Amino acid sequence: MKSLEYIVGCLIVIVISFIFYPKAPIEEIDPELHDYFDDYPLEYWKGQDDGGDVVWVRFRVLQNNTKLWVRDMAGRIVHETPMEFDLYDDGRDRIHKHRWKLYFTEWSDDIIPGDYEIIVGSNLLNTTNLTTVITI
Repeated sequence: MKSLEYIVGCLIVIVISFIFYPKAPIEEIDPELHDYFDDYPLEYWKGQDDGGDVVWVRFRVLQNNTKLWVRDMAGRIVHETPMEFDLYDDGRDRIHKHRWKLYFTEWSDDIIPGDYEIIVGSNLLNTTNLTTVITI
């Protein structure tokens, strides 16, 4: 009987230690939020979803019919948003966050490593577009 009490006591201690033992923190990749978003309203960060690697792009819609394009360094468009974004009805600008999937889906191809240019604007060849270069 004494050994049974000893075993039950040990099991209780083990269970309580598992409950209160600090778990390893889950490391999440936070976007690199920069303080200069108001100065240049285009930023990106790399992440992952269920299918693989993605690039999140956050941009401010400053004019009607705004789209996002991604070109490789040869000038070919490898990705674009399927829709255009407008200002709010009262004229305020809006902030949009877009996910660019780097893996094969029904709507996108595999993206090979290299340098790409992210362009946000109402016309691809407009001089007022917001642009940045990303290395994948």
